[in-house]
Amino acid sequence: MEKRKFTRRQLIATASAGTLGVMADWHLKNYTIYGKDSGKLALLGGDPVRTTEWPAWPVWHPSAEEQIIKMLRGGKW
Repeated sequence: MEKRKFTRRQLIATASAGTLGVMADWHLKNYTIYGKDSGKLALLGGDPVRTTEWPAWPVWHPSAEEQIIKMLRGGKW
């Protein structure tokens, strides 16, 4: 049995055609997150995805300060 060799160009074209075929079969609809309808942005009155506060940034601990200063002054990042 002889193996058929594909060039890179043929492989990309074949994969692209297959992907387009699959995408053409998809039905476009609203996706839901945690059972919520995501058809409307939170900015426009829809339900927000995140309901808790964002953590403070940057997270900083004083014990790391000495090592960070040593790294910055050493010039080897």
